Amino acid sequence: MWPTLLSGELIHDQVVFDTRLRRYWADLLTGLTGAYPDHAMEMANRLVEIAAANFCERSAELRLLDLRRHADPQWFQHPRMLGYATYADRFGGTSKGSRTRSTTSLSSVSPTYT
Repeated sequence: MWPTLLSGELIHDQVVFDTRLRRYWADLLTGLTGAYPDHAMEMANRLVEIAAANFCERSAELRLLDLRRHADPQWFQHPRMLGYATYADRFGGTSKGSRTRSTTSLSSVSPTYT
């Protein structure tokens, strides 16, 4: 769909990204159309560009984790998983403050993802 966005990446990674994009494109466009009917396509294409740029920056280790989670969409519901979510402005003031606070405040709880 967007062949040039990942042209410098391994063909495997291009296929993975394109497959996910094809899978979720309708959902993305539907959601944006409901909220921004006059700009949905433009916004969707821009979001794909941002996602592609961020995908290119991900390490091989994180790309592998992405694949594992994609193969097991219920990964976060496994008994061994303990997640934590919060509003950044209320927990740490900023996203950086939240990361700092979560490192100290949540260390005794040991969440596997935040």
